[in-house]
Amino acid sequence: MIGSDLLQNCAGVLLCDVTEANRNAKMRELDAQLVGLFITRAAISDVSSDGFDDFMETHPEALMRLANEHPVPVGDRIGKARSRYRLT
Repeated sequence: MIGSDLLQNCAGVLLCDVTEANRNAKMRELDAQLVGLFITRAAISDVSSDGFDDFMETHPEALMRLANEHPVPVGDRIGKARSRYRLT
């Protein structure tokens, strides 16, 4: 059986370590995407590089309003994302 054959070649890597590594990699990927999106959003809003820090401090308020106005509650959307990525 393939499962038992592969088990013999296991190098002692624990599933929880792989899961944690995948979680960290996904968070880094999403953070990089968020930075790119915020830079693009700042550019479209005519924010200068000097004003980017202020933009980053104030814009999340607008995002929170959008999240709360969405027809599907935030908790439901978080649950769906959690199940999609099987992070638990």
